[in-house]
Amino acid sequence: MEDKWDLEKLKAFYGSNQLQTKVITPINNLLLQYIRTLKPNTVFEFGCNQGKNLHYLEQIGITHVYGIDINNLEHPKSTWGDESTLKTYDDNCCDVAFTCSVLNHLPLLVVDDILHELKRMANTVVLGEITHKMDNPRWFQHDYESMGFTKIGGCLQRPNDKTYGLYTSKGDK
Repeated sequence: MEDKWDLEKLKAFYGSNQLQTKVITPINNLLLQYIRTLKPNTVFEFGCNQGKNLHYLEQIGITHVYGIDINNLEHPKSTWGDESTLKTYDDNCCDVAFTCSVLNHLPLLVVDDILHELKRMANTVVLGEITHKMDNPRWFQHDYESMGFTKIGGCLQRPNDKTYGLYTSKGDK
């Protein structure tokens, strides 16, 4: 059986599009590989942007994918929404909820609410987030381990030398 999670295949899948938002990054690769190990039937992405992660999850056979974002949406199973939209989803509506490089753009009070809602919605929540301090007024450093998450991996992303952490938490059941 062919392994669809090969990094070169991921690069080919995303790299065919010139838009930066569709280029695979090390943290996306790490996140998608971890989600694959969970063998989910239903996956939700908070901050799905143009749907690159959702598209790839469909490519490897996960047919029940959906997400929300505040930007223009290209994925047919994504809708416009922000953190307040999460309250409209049912408890336990997905096996996995995840977000990647989104929470560092939001203040702690908002992040607490988002994480509470994602844990309510999903059996497992996975975060891929920047872990080093940045000199940017629109960037917030968060301690995900103090919020009940376990760090399960990380990577250095070049050329910008951002360090990322991968975190997981079981939902509040």
